[in-house]
Amino acid sequence: MKLSQRFPLLPFPPLGVDFLTMLFLSSCLFLTSLFPNYQQLETPEKQRELAPKIEAYRPITREYFQRYSSYFGRRTNPYPGNHEGLDIAAPLGSPVRAWKSGEVVRLSSGRGCGTNITIKAENYQYRYCHLQGTVVTWETKKAYLNKGHRLYLGQKVKAGEIVAFVGSTGYSTGPHLHIEIKKIKGKNKRLIDPLPLLKKSQW
Repeated sequence: MKLSQRFPLLPFPPLGVDFLTMLFLSSCLFLTSLFPNYQQLETPEKQRELAPKIEAYRPITREYFQRYSSYFGRRTNPYPGNHEGLDIAAPLGSPVRAWKSGEVVRLSSGRGCGTNITIKAENYQYRYCHLQGTVVTWETKKAYLNKGHRLYLGQKVKAGEIVAFVGSTGYSTGPHLHIEIKKIKGKNKRLIDPLPLLKKSQW
């Protein structure tokens, strides 16, 4: 039997190639046919490409997270009534990350929510309140400003990107982040409990 019949991956034995070399080359070609993406998987660029994309991050990282200081729903302290979000205690000035990728649709400063930003992310809209810093007009655009950090109205943000910093503006008893999440269905927006969604999000 000819070598080309025994090793069909090489149609004919190249001149000057001995049997062991032929066997090695045929084995390599056979393994390549079984694992066509093997070489691609070795490159860091391909690994990043194939890595699952994280769609949601917890706004406060584990490093700065202290505790959940007030939950969604009815409460008696510190302000009695219906609490429309979740409060996360963290040190003053702690970075706040975008929960999900989206667009900044509102920037505001008020007595209740303090300095706050609202981001629309597909079928969700979420708001961060009591932030450090202020809302100003910067270069003809409305912007959230805190020291050297700026976030513009209409700006696109990515999940996990730092968008703000923990403060104690508005009605607040201490540094914390208040997060509200609304579920969007058609023209309707419904407040929902942020905690189950945050628990499913990446630290």
